[in-house]
Amino acid sequence: MQWKIKDFPSDLQKENLYDFSSKSLIFIVFSVTILGVWAQGVQIEVVLDRLADFEWGLVYLTTARILFCINMLAFLWRFVLVLRYRPCQACTDEQLPTCTVLIPAYNEGRHVADTIESVAASDYPAEKIEIISIDDGSADDTWQWIQIAAAKFPGRVTPVRLKRNCGKRRALYEGFIRSKADIFVTIDSDSLVEKDTIRNCSARSYSSKTSAQ
Repeated sequence: MQWKIKDFPSDLQKENLYDFSSKSLIFIVFSVTILGVWAQGVQIEVVLDRLADFEWGLVYLTTARILFCINMLAFLWRFVLVLRYRPCQACTDEQLPTCTVLIPAYNEGRHVADTIESVAASDYPAEKIEIISIDDGSADDTWQWIQIAAAKFPGRVTPVRLKRNCGKRRALYEGFIRSKADIFVTIDSDSLVEKDTIRNCSARSYSSKTSAQ
């Protein structure tokens, strides 16, 4: 049985222009908001004066001003974080740690097979990645789809089946105890990942390790 998965283009995310455009858009929105408030200052003052004349008006205005200041500080902090963000350090295939991808599934049907295929298509050394898909006692054909995917990628997918539904935590635990990899990545069984997703997640682990040294 064959199936196709949607191919999500990742070219834009790899372009510096995309990153610059995102930061510029945030700055423009912030600037326009401030200019708009300043331009309408007179009208806003009139409204605020009228509100202050009502009972509880002063309490309302004081609360609104406090909340506004809190939100502006939070926005500025997020803006600073965006400006300071830098992509994680790239690493070679030899530097990448061994990785186990856990995919718990419950009544997901063929979606779990699509997820497994998207992970198997990752830009990650095949000898360093293992996929463990756990059927958490599904009542539909989820187990059959996991077996189909395992047969399509022999030696790369480990299917696990629980006799009854035990919950996501138990399903993940069954995957953890079957792996000896350096890092774990968990993915929902109705999700598709881009080819560089697993590699980027693992690269962050490598970058953190080298920074600590």
